Amino acid sequence: MAPEILQGKEYTTSSDIYSFGMIMWELMTGRLPFEDQTKDVGLVSKICYDGLLPPIIANAPKDYIELIQKCWNSDPIKRPKAADINKKLYDILEEEVSNPTEIIKSSDIAPIDNPKSKQLSNKIFTISSKLVPLYPKNNTGEKRMIENNLIEDTNCGYCYKTKANEFEIDI
Repeated sequence: MAPEILQGKEYTTSSDIYSFGMIMWELMTGRLPFEDQTKDVGLVSKICYDGLLPPIIANAPKDYIELIQKCWNSDPIKRPKAADINKKLYDILEEEVSNPTEIIKSSDIAPIDNPKSKQLSNKIFTISSKLVPLYPKNNTGEKRMIENNLIEDTNCGYCYKTKANEFEIDI
């Protein structure tokens, strides 16, 4: 989530760009951002006021790293537009096809186990699941079904069920 959203500022498409940069980082490292830290107010403060970001991995295409960093710009206005990201990713793909980056095994790549963070997440999920009504309404007033951690809009012909999944990529 973009720092400006954590600070209670207005949501914009630039907020999605920040999040997309985080997704790019996840794809590059196989880790969730800040998974080695306890998810609490202290972490939010570090992200919002100290500019905390996940570490950049050295062995990645230079242009890919630069694009991630542009997406993470602390000023939402200076973040790239989606069309610019699309073009840059296409350019990076073309470059990687003709001149591939060597993939190496690194301790910087792969999930980190943080039992404290998992315990806190489990507690938050347990508490929040008790607070959510069985059929909450979304912002348009339509009913939503929550069943086995799946969320589905019942009044939507093109909706998807969503669920967080963990996976590993063996190198």
